[in-house]
Amino acid sequence: MPAVLVHGVPETTEICAAAQAGAHTATLDGLGHWWMLQNPAAAAAMLEEFWAER
Repeated sequence: MPAVLVHGVPETTEICAAAQAGAHTATLDGLGHWWMLQNPAAAAAMLEEFWAER
């Protein structure tokens, strides 16, 4: 099952956990925990790109 970890500020622990699970990671620069609300257009574009690759 495809999975994606989306984050604003890279956290080493999260990235390592995602890599171990085989998940794709995406960084939305300058955004925090509420990335989907802070920049809906960037969030939608990232999700569309992820889904298109699967």
